[in-house]
Amino acid sequence: MGRRGPQTDWAVDHNREQVVGLVERKDGRFYAIGKDGKHRTFGKDRTEAIRRFRQWESSSNNRKVTITGPTQIYHLPADKQRLVADHPPMRRVAEQWTGPYVLRDTGKKVDEVQFWNRVRWELQNDPKRAAQKAGIPELANLAKLADRFRESATLASIRDLYTNDKKPPVITPDEWNNSRTWFDEFASVTGARTVADLTHDKVRHYRETVKANQGERSNSWVRARFGKVTTIINYALSEMNLIESDRTTLALKALLKKPPKPKGRPIEIQPKELKAILKNANDFDTGMILTAANLCFYPVDIVRLRWDMLDLKAKTMSFDREKSEHMASSAVVRVGVLWDRTMRALKKLPQTSEFVFPSPYGNGQQLEAQTPHKRFSKLVRQAGITRPLPFSCLRDTGQTAAAQAGVPPQQYQCLAGHKFPGVDDDYIRRNPMFVKDACAAIEKHYFG
Repeated sequence: MGRRGPQTDWAVDHNREQVVGLVERKDGRFYAIGKDGKHRTFGKDRTEAIRRFRQWESSSNNRKVTITGPTQIYHLPADKQRLVADHPPMRRVAEQWTGPYVLRDTGKKVDEVQFWNRVRWELQNDPKRAAQKAGIPELANLAKLADRFRESATLASIRDLYTNDKKPPVITPDEWNNSRTWFDEFASVTGARTVADLTHDKVRHYRETVKANQGERSNSWVRARFGKVTTIINYALSEMNLIESDRTTLALKALLKKPPKPKGRPIEIQPKELKAILKNANDFDTGMILTAANLCFYPVDIVRLRWDMLDLKAKTMSFDREKSEHMASSAVVRVGVLWDRTMRALKKLPQTSEFVFPSPYGNGQQLEAQTPHKRFSKLVRQAGITRPLPFSCLRDTGQTAAAQAGVPPQQYQCLAGHKFPGVDDDYIRRNPMFVKDACAAIEKHYFG
């Protein structure tokens, strides 16, 4: 009587042949179960997983690898059943070898096609091992030939590897969706299914297409797409077992040069616009916007602000910000005096994290630098404001308001985090009230 219940759904190779013993999980990873009952995983790349499984299967004696059945042979497409004719070393081996067609590990005589199929399979694992099993010493010198029997990685597999490993909260939901959308856009415009399909002209075509679709959007629209495609390609280069030709082709990412950041005039926000934005803001956004306006903060300052940098009793703020990630000596002292309205907004926020504005996508994790801009832009649209207002307009407006009020340049420059001669950093740390007049002038400009 046959076994009842559902039968195991074995993985299949690129020729739609079952690979008995190897199972594909729902998350895309391949695994097998050993004699000890333990699961052994072989990664997500199908070709590489089958290769590793065969190697493990043979070495661990879980099932002796033979060539008696179709599921035990690594079959090539019909047009490649013979040896690779365009590779001189392999062709010479085939021309000089007249048999016998016996596999040394089993001692079994097989026909010519089965023999060379097994040789091809072993070449993927270890050319020296192939030489020993086939009894052809010349195979040991064909190490670089192994890649000829592996297929080029698909762009879909590269995308899936990145998005499966970077699921929220590793990255934000918006960034995760953009990763898939923008990389699929890259594949669609280039018309490439695999890495081997990519060419210099196709990547250039994608670059020019994106720039042509930019229209009146800022250069950041282009940089975001180019940057994400490049990030996913870099991840594949470090995490995937790519064939050498794929690695060479992916160097075409250098064509996706990011356009320079626009150097337009600073954008200032009007008091009525700020009030309209705050009208629709929740407690988190209200605290974030008032803090940035009060202290002339960039988004990067907002995400780094911690509770221990605030003295809520003295209504002051003080911390050192790195102006450059690559130059530790570029730290700039940031100090400020908090408005009463800023204090009220901060007191409404829970202190469940060391950061004043933690990421909403992770428990107490640091907010991402791009998030303040996205949240602010959403509120700008909700307020019915049609002109572009980046988050940095709060900083630009504050400096202008302080200057127009006649505040000494040292004060509003210090508030904005600029270094200038004549004032010692230690003095500023000890005296946050140094910028009191600048903070007061900014509040008066916005709220009268």
